Amino acid sequence: MNLAASFEVTAGDRSIRLRPLTVRERMRLNNDLIERERRKAIELGKACGLAPKEISQAVAEAVSDAEKMSALVMWCFTLEGAMAILLLSCATPEDADHLGSNLEPAKLGAIAAKCLNVQIDTDTEEKTGTDAGN
Repeated sequence: MNLAASFEVTAGDRSIRLRPLTVRERMRLNNDLIERERRKAIELGKACGLAPKEISQAVAEAVSDAEKMSALVMWCFTLEGAMAILLLSCATPEDADHLGSNLEPAKLGAIAAKCLNVQIDTDTEEKTGTDAGN
């Protein structure tokens, strides 16, 4: 199966076409994730009353974890991450909202991962351009 091909997902009463993200889009999403994790580490450190050095260490660790390729894939399995990916992959924001409103979270995450060209084995009933009808 060619994961880089666009594919369709049926949700509710509609079929929605998604496209895989480009490398630049994935890089931008990863940078957004890194920045989000950096901010969360700072806020948490301040809320916990950590010393600046401890906050700096927590930020460095959070950034290091977020820089790993697996972090972006795992982000697919959060509502925030899945929707960020689907907003880029769908033709319209309304299509992404429809998917988010009509699919269970596990399917939503697997579809978002597929938009990153990562195949997740699930029992989703989606049609792709290369395996439709198989």
